[in-house]
Amino acid sequence: MSDLFSINKTSFNGVAALQIRRRECTALVSLLGGQVMSFQPTGERPVLWHNPDLVWAPGEPLRQGIPVCWPWFGDLRKNPPAVQASIAGLIGGQATQAHGIARSANWVLQSADEHDEFTEICLVLESAPDGIALSARYRFGTQLSCELITENTGGTAFTLSMALHSYFPVSDIDAVNIDGLDSCHYVDALSNWSQHQQAGSVAFSEETDRLYQDTPPELTLVDRGWRRRIRLNAPGSRSTVVWNPWIDKSQRLSQFGPESYRSMVCIETARVLDDVFTVAPGEQSSLQLTITSTSSDDS
Repeated sequence: MSDLFSINKTSFNGVAALQIRRRECTALVSLLGGQVMSFQPTGERPVLWHNPDLVWAPGEPLRQGIPVCWPWFGDLRKNPPAVQASIAGLIGGQATQAHGIARSANWVLQSADEHDEFTEICLVLESAPDGIALSARYRFGTQLSCELITENTGGTAFTLSMALHSYFPVSDIDAVNIDGLDSCHYVDALSNWSQHQQAGSVAFSEETDRLYQDTPPELTLVDRGWRRRIRLNAPGSRSTVVWNPWIDKSQRLSQFGPESYRSMVCIETARVLDDVFTVAPGEQSSLQLTITSTSSDDS
């Protein structure tokens, strides 16, 4: 990596990280969790949320950027039976923490390359369960592209869930909405997992934790305060999680300030509920996400 001018090793809150600097952008990737911590196109606002209250403690995930939720999402007990059975076979009784093992585990750099349009790095989960491998490929240029690749290296098919738990900065939670989810059905995790249907754009006035189903490949975060649109393109995902902790939960969460909810929203590209995926022996499955930010007077 020494001959790559756009990538440097660094440390973030005591965690090993990679700093990317190009004429088009700057970015930071943590080797703890294998996640993109920041991405900022040149001359624009940051595209991923910077958490001013982030203080890492061993064993804790990093609540910033794009945490990787894998090989299950949320509470394992809320996942489909096929996912629970596969996790029991892969990990056994170790499956206790929410959102899986990847976001609090160490990753290693597998490759790094520079191109005219982007810098690409590929990370590998260091201690994946036997029979399974996870890698993350990130491309940094005028936009951010992410790809998670799950490979079955064993002899038995498995079924998993996952998500790219993306945190986005906003001018104020009252000034944003999400376009693209109109008429989609969703499960409300805060209302006994009841089923609902979205009417119009998603806006925020209380704690929100929803798992949307049969979602389109492109969604848009519209920020009227900053006159900005952040577009998420995820052609391989049919489920999306929308989350904001609001007032009470912000006061209970680790690495969160009491007013943090006002400056962020999570739009999580996911494979959950009936959108979980099965990988046969010798095969692999990929989840892709491209994030593009544009500013205009009519946002």
